[in-house]
Amino acid sequence: MPACLIDAKILARLSLLWSSLARLSLTGAAWLAFGNVSTAGCAAKPAVPTPSFNDDTPYLLADDDDLSTEHQRYLSLSIENSKRGTLLSERLAAEYLTRIEMALTRDDRLAAYKNFTKLLSMRRPGVAAPSWRAAGLPVLNRLRRTLALAGKDAETVAVLYALALIAPKPAPYIAEIKEIFHYADQLADAEFGLGSVGSRPIEILEQVIKITPFPTACSTLIGLYVKRQQMMVKLIGEGQLTVKAIGAHGEGVLDTSWHIARVAALANDFEAGRKALSTISRLGVDEAVKAALANLARVNVHPNDFIVLAEQFINEPPRQDRAAALATLDAGRQRFPNNRELDRRRGMVASQAGLLLPAITLLERGQPVQFNDRAAAAELAELYEFRISRLTARGRPNAAKKMLGRFKNLYARALAVWPDFRPDLANAYAAWGRGLLSLGRLDEASAALNISLTVRPTFEALEALGTRALSQGQFDIASHYFDAALSQPATDPNVRFNHNKLMRLAGQALQGTGDQNAALATYRRALARWAQMGQSDTYELQAPFAAEAWVEIGKLWWQLGQTDSAIAAFSAAQDTTPDDGSIYAIIVSFLIIHRHYDQALEAYHRALGAVRVSQKLKIYLSLWMLAEARRTDRPPDPFVSDFLHSRRGRLWPDDLARYASGRISLRTLELRANSPAKWTELNYYVAVLEPLVGPTSTPSKQHKQREQRKQRFCRVIKSHRILVFEYQLAQHWLAHGYIPSPSSSRGR
Repeated sequence: MPACLIDAKILARLSLLWSSLARLSLTGAAWLAFGNVSTAGCAAKPAVPTPSFNDDTPYLLADDDDLSTEHQRYLSLSIENSKRGTLLSERLAAEYLTRIEMALTRDDRLAAYKNFTKLLSMRRPGVAAPSWRAAGLPVLNRLRRTLALAGKDAETVAVLYALALIAPKPAPYIAEIKEIFHYADQLADAEFGLGSVGSRPIEILEQVIKITPFPTACSTLIGLYVKRQQMMVKLIGEGQLTVKAIGAHGEGVLDTSWHIARVAALANDFEAGRKALSTISRLGVDEAVKAALANLARVNVHPNDFIVLAEQFINEPPRQDRAAALATLDAGRQRFPNNRELDRRRGMVASQAGLLLPAITLLERGQPVQFNDRAAAAELAELYEFRISRLTARGRPNAAKKMLGRFKNLYARALAVWPDFRPDLANAYAAWGRGLLSLGRLDEASAALNISLTVRPTFEALEALGTRALSQGQFDIASHYFDAALSQPATDPNVRFNHNKLMRLAGQALQGTGDQNAALATYRRALARWAQMGQSDTYELQAPFAAEAWVEIGKLWWQLGQTDSAIAAFSAAQDTTPDDGSIYAIIVSFLIIHRHYDQALEAYHRALGAVRVSQKLKIYLSLWMLAEARRTDRPPDPFVSDFLHSRRGRLWPDDLARYASGRISLRTLELRANSPAKWTELNYYVAVLEPLVGPTSTPSKQHKQREQRKQRFCRVIKSHRILVFEYQLAQHWLAHGYIPSPSSSRGR
């Protein structure tokens, strides 16, 4: 996990808020009644039983997270040359083409190009032209025109290379690329003068091959590197090399050998790289790189030769290119398919590059040798742990359970070699239990978390058990678990960060037991720790951790009755990471629960305008604001209404938007609620968004509607999904009453 940092401006704002602690009053505190809720009137068996959902949630390529996972699964299958990988690639390509078309329709060039890069990243050197030739040609031509009109030369060239790859007649596209390069050279010459030729084409091609190593692009780039190096040597000899010329080309001109070797590795053409390096000398020549590349061109190449070259690309920036390292090791495996050391090395690099599923596949293949390498075994265990948590949280507990079995098998082998091996079963069962907790499978979650504690106490397991107890009003039990969690060692800055966050919940648990003085002291101590962390010379907070810290500080101020300071902290959180959707979700939901509609609406407007906040989250934020407007008899905010009406997507949140804007019926929504998560959300949003009976309706009709709403809230509670916003709000409305004005139905 990256280190947490805070800049000077953030620190100054933290100090300003911290200084107001001296003005605290013990009266007028605004308490959050988390977990202190009565569910009286919720029948033991609801009138409408929850449907049975036994299978894991299926993967939907329309969902961003699922698409990313399936893309990585394709990369994993391609390692084994599985036929399933070929079939999956067809589905992925069709999805990316659909997304490109949709983005172009809404004039979103950034999204269109991003999906294009994902589409092309599936192609590997030496693989035949894609089978989506017919479908892709018109889409990519449209993308090319859009990018060209916008003056995006590098992006346009990338698309042109793709078109040249799939078009029946590639010549026109190659000619257009040459025209762009010629124009780029003219611009460089006008700006930088003598010695600048080739600088912009090189820069463009370096961006292109990051997407996929088109053979023509790679050979052109290697040729340009050679010409540049020869030109620089000539200018130096003539005394004509200028600072402007060096500036046009950048630092890469000093490391020509490495750049040529990198492109040769990506293209899987080491002989072309060797030949290119044999033509240059002096400036930019690295003898170690040159020798490593020459070794791979020998007839009697050895597996270690691929490892030696790959290590040239696993350095600190700027001499770092994990894609080139992976390509080198992949070439080695093609030559030596049974060499497990190459698999182990590839797995470690893939994990560093964020390719988690391919990394798991490769490290599993390398198991015969990785038990001589503790770091590799630990890396695989950590990947298993992450997948267990991720699969469960995404509604796939059956797959997660299988992954837990793989973890246990690995751990048993590792334990025989390293008695103190980490991560251990405590970590794995804690991840499993926390995931089950997010699904509402509370008893199974508690069982897994208690197994974790029998191995050794971990902060994660103790925190999760305390959170469950707190959500169910078991405050003494929650305090016990939170105290135990906070007693765990916190030498690492990231652990201290989590400790600080937990102290607020510990205070709420104390408050629930009736010990308000202890709760106040805990809140103050938490604030002091946040201030200490921000002022430390050895520990700094940086986004997104700083934003999360601001949110926690704001909640603590609210608990202590300092509403203005709390809202100022929430504003600081938004300023720190203006594109972090999770921060907006926490702030908006908190302000709605505490009935500060205007401040929640302000945060919502900022989220709606943030480019990187997902459309899915914007839908949920809009639903929350619409429901609160209706409950408080306000006209719906125009931005809320317009956004919900504009949704045309293919996912469940889009269905909720259609329902909220009156475009589909309740019956249609029910038919699409095919998972526990969707069923929970259906009940909550129907409860808060269904139109009210008229003010002149009979008391019996009004009573019936109140009961129906209450029962829907009860179904949400009985889902036991204690970590989701809808559960917490259902708790809140059952405890405090959901009393909208009848006239609010006019917004429907």
